[in-house]
Amino acid sequence: MKQTNWVIQDENNHKYYLGPMITQLSSNRIAAHKYLIMHSLREMVRLSDITEESINLSVMAQMHNTLLHEISSPHNLRITEESKKMGQQYNGATAKVLLSQFNDEELRTILKRVKIIPATKKTVTDKRLLIKQLEEIRLKGYCLTSGERIPGALCISAPIKQYICPASLSVVGPEKRLRPRAREVIAEVQASTGRISKDITGVF
Repeated sequence: MKQTNWVIQDENNHKYYLGPMITQLSSNRIAAHKYLIMHSLREMVRLSDITEESINLSVMAQMHNTLLHEISSPHNLRITEESKKMGQQYNGATAKVLLSQFNDEELRTILKRVKIIPATKKTVTDKRLLIKQLEEIRLKGYCLTSGERIPGALCISAPIKQYICPASLSVVGPEKRLRPRAREVIAEVQASTGRISKDITGVF
């Protein structure tokens, strides 16, 4: 973490303090994650070629979801994000995968302070059910949701590990087109996040 300027060490008392990268993270969320974007692009392009659906790289920092980079589907009918600043969203596969990377104590604190606003009829608003789903995501290593944020949309997301904050890679598209290939896409997304996680191991 010293090498990437996340922390600095006082030469006199040997204590660690927040480094200049934290300031960058606060002022420009996307610029602060250029390292992750750079090391994810190859896998994002690979997934785009395989699935022909939209590929999203996202993080959760300071309790806000941010879309760092998106490769849109080449199809005329596609699912894309209107804004990179996704805000405090707690529904859908991407948000659930990001939340699943917090420990139990952190999750309890987070969920006490938030109100989950339903985006569709399928949005999970019961926090007890949400916690059970997050536990399942930790075990399975991925999340698949249908219509929780956008009616008719299916999203498959998996966690990128070893990063400074929760991060995920997601494939999203129309359910009718993506559902028949779900098992194949899950395997490919997990393979990609595994390679990205291995690539950044030791840096953060």
